[in-house]
Amino acid sequence: MSGSPAAAYGHECKASGNHDLKSGWEKYKLHDMKYIFDEKKLLGLFLPDYGHDKLYSEPFLKEDGYVYASDAHKLIRIKADTLNGVYKSKTDYSWSLANDNCDFLITRTDIEDALAQVPQEMETIITECPECEGSGVVLVEYEDKEGETYELEVDCPVCGGSGERERETGKMILSPSASIAIGDFKLWVSEVQLLLEVMKIIGVTDIHLVSFSQTDSRVVFRIDENISVMFARNNSKKADAEIPMVRK
Repeated sequence: MSGSPAAAYGHECKASGNHDLKSGWEKYKLHDMKYIFDEKKLLGLFLPDYGHDKLYSEPFLKEDGYVYASDAHKLIRIKADTLNGVYKSKTDYSWSLANDNCDFLITRTDIEDALAQVPQEMETIITECPECEGSGVVLVEYEDKEGETYELEVDCPVCGGSGERERETGKMILSPSASIAIGDFKLWVSEVQLLLEVMKIIGVTDIHLVSFSQTDSRVVFRIDENISVMFARNNSKKADAEIPMVRK
């Protein structure tokens, strides 16, 4: 079928029956039917990069029998009895997976090809201001008309009092503001990179897009029958690349 997936299938995903989701068991199981990939690393990809939010600071178990990790913008859900770790129960988390309404196959090669089309820019990082050593203030000396001197603390003129400086690393990275289209919706390049990292950790070469629509911001991918990933799609008008979808 030619043309874009959006043109071919319209704005809404249509239910397509059972998903042909191959289990990772044959390649990734132990004798007790548990995954052997690095689950701590995998779940950690979906936790916030700050430590003050107790609600999302660690993976948690819900009463539905799944372990969740989320920062309220992205989420992974894994069936608890396939994991090796022990996770605390939590009941005050309301963001849930959208219902399945379609089945499109997306390959790792297609994702890598789309990422290769994204424009690059120089990476910048936030570092401690070398002038004030991160304090945000400097000590200055003032002499009045009588010749008497005073020492005063003022905002650092180099960093403006923030204690931080932006510095180029010399490394080219994919533009963080870039978007990649999948059918009618778009994800930030960082989310697509995360999806690719998930596939690498688990060891799969394709995934299934199982839920998206114009009336719901949630986009759900299924790795296998035990693992699902969800993002909140962005509202960017421009796409820098596109990932093709194949209806199963």
